[in-house]
Amino acid sequence: MSFADKGIKQSGRTKDGKKFFDVKETRLMDILNVPITVVDFETNVKTKQGEGRYCVLFEQNGQRSKFITNCYNLKDVLDQAREAENNGQKIFPVENVIVKRRSLGDGKSAYYFEE
Repeated sequence: MSFADKGIKQSGRTKDGKKFFDVKETRLMDILNVPITVVDFETNVKTKQGEGRYCVLFEQNGQRSKFITNCYNLKDVLDQAREAENNGQKIFPVENVIVKRRSLGDGKSAYYFEE
């Protein structure tokens, strides 16, 4: 008899208690200007690029994937959505979300959710 047969399975969380989205990672550049459904996200994720990143779980054409971002604009909107949910408002999933990119010059860009 397996663990699953006994109702025991992976928690879906990392050792530091963060949600773990067991799906392939997609580069943000690969989903620009196309509609996605934002399903969930996790804050303060540590990657080899640094700490404080957000891991966003999304769905596109029936397939779930995730992207990692440190963009203030995206993180700010996600934080506001989480706060609204914490106050009893149902936010997620959010359909037809389009991520756009704005050039800031010097090879830098900012990303934002189209409204």
